[in-house]
Amino acid sequence: MTRKKTAGKPQLRPTLGQQQAVAELREIIAAHTGLITLVGEPVLREQGLLVVTVRLATGSFTVAEGGLPLAAEGEDVVIGVPRDFPWIPPQPWVTHTRFAGYAHVLLGRALCIYLDTSREWHPDLGMRGFLDRLWNWFADAAAARFDPATALFHPVGGVPHRTPGTPTIVVRKPLHDQGRAFFRATLNTRTPARLDLDRWATSAAAGDVAQVIVLPEALPYGAGLTLPEVLAHVASTGHVGADQLATLLARTATRNANGTALYLIIASPHHASAGGHHLVAARLPAPAADVLRAVMRKGSSLATINSRAIPASIPMEWCHVSDERPEIASRRDASRPVSRFAGTTVEVWGCGGLGSWIAEFIARAGAARIVLRDPGEVQGGLLVRQNYVETDIGGNKADQLAQRLRQISDDLIVESHPAGFPTCHKLPDCDLIIDATINNGAGIYLDKAAHRTRDTARPVLAMAATDLRTATLGLLTVSASGYPTGPAHIDQQAGPRVLADGTLERFHGLWQEPAEGDEMVPARGCSVPTFHGSAADVAAVAASLVSLLAQHLNTTMSGTHLAAVAHAPGSGPHHHFIPATEAE
Repeated sequence: MTRKKTAGKPQLRPTLGQQQAVAELREIIAAHTGLITLVGEPVLREQGLLVVTVRLATGSFTVAEGGLPLAAEGEDVVIGVPRDFPWIPPQPWVTHTRFAGYAHVLLGRALCIYLDTSREWHPDLGMRGFLDRLWNWFADAAAARFDPATALFHPVGGVPHRTPGTPTIVVRKPLHDQGRAFFRATLNTRTPARLDLDRWATSAAAGDVAQVIVLPEALPYGAGLTLPEVLAHVASTGHVGADQLATLLARTATRNANGTALYLIIASPHHASAGGHHLVAARLPAPAADVLRAVMRKGSSLATINSRAIPASIPMEWCHVSDERPEIASRRDASRPVSRFAGTTVEVWGCGGLGSWIAEFIARAGAARIVLRDPGEVQGGLLVRQNYVETDIGGNKADQLAQRLRQISDDLIVESHPAGFPTCHKLPDCDLIIDATINNGAGIYLDKAAHRTRDTARPVLAMAATDLRTATLGLLTVSASGYPTGPAHIDQQAGPRVLADGTLERFHGLWQEPAEGDEMVPARGCSVPTFHGSAADVAAVAASLVSLLAQHLNTTMSGTHLAAVAHAPGSGPHHHFIPATEAE
């Protein structure tokens, strides 16, 4: 009789990448005696992480005021080498808490030496690149060269708090706590994936009531992954006891219906130089929130929750906070020319190839109000280059485009008029009118209006067009406020100058009669000829013209811009400007 062998767990061995990391580390230590020392031998943990401890001779670093408090004898750093090294970089951490609360120290111990590993980590450099980066990190941290104001997540352990599957909470209203430590806010469901924090107070209107806690200090070790951990971390600030906080959450839970989750907004102060509060949002799942409701409804109004009786397994989920408060968020286009459109009122006449894209770019630039005018109807063939989708077919262009622009920004006001340009004597009340109609009547109308209103109170007038052959050339004519003629007249004066200039030959077709093949007939039968071009072509031209046009806002500059995208045919300049005074 033989005993049956039982299969045990396969013995875990270092990967080739981990072996490579250790070999490189030993070579570096041998070449830099005294600067780096191996402490013990590498250890392979059950999860497959290879752990190596080294001592860095950081005692020579000068510690500036506010810098990282380094030990005179050097710093021991634990390096975790992943199984996928060198494609994934090692992670360094320390075993003490002296660094907790300093910039780029995560959860009190982990060292954030790469802000964006996809750009900053180079696999070919291996452990040498990693140790160089680690050494420089200590030098910068000791010298207080890190800016705490840019460390977005540092008030809560330096790491983002996010549980997969939770909604994003959008916050745009400034937090005015008025000295309050505890109050409630109103959340409204916008989509299954989005909640909006509508008010830093409760509202009689429908919405979830969330508990808000404004902390007096940061949470350097994070906020926790379970309800008991969250209670303990918040209580560690000395701001509120764990029992008191649990009771507060239970009372807020009763303000919402059974079967709903409970939301908690924690406002943790930024570093003094940054000011303001960083927001994290937690969600207590509905079953746990129902338990809190039941406890409170069974007891008296003075009942309290014993936090020690809360099971350690109750999870606290974390929602991503899209913090768009003006004092926190900076527009990504703030330094670009289009930022001049912010807060403006713009009329776009003609919502076709150029106009439909121009309108969207201006909407994204932060315009306050956009008025769209076009009598045309969306047809299926237009989708290859105009800013519409299948469900827009059959609808008026201005109306359908207006629906799209309203989805870009809640703050944008969009009006649509299913008619052409207005024919009233007075120009519309706005900052800018863009004629993208290629309609002679619209051009004459704007010319006459400019001649009548020779003052700086009238809108800037612009005309945009592209070429027939490729839709890769752009023509933008601008009449500044107070200029005596409109865009069409400025364009007529610029034409002869362009045609007489051989260096501008690629733009000559913008003023010449169409040659055979310049236009196309998109459908058999009685179909209006149109230009050749794709969405990529037209959108590229529109983007260039929008950026050029922005530079004319709040100036007295009038004239004609010629622009060619990178793949435009012919040779010559990609941009040329003809001032109106020169063209007249």
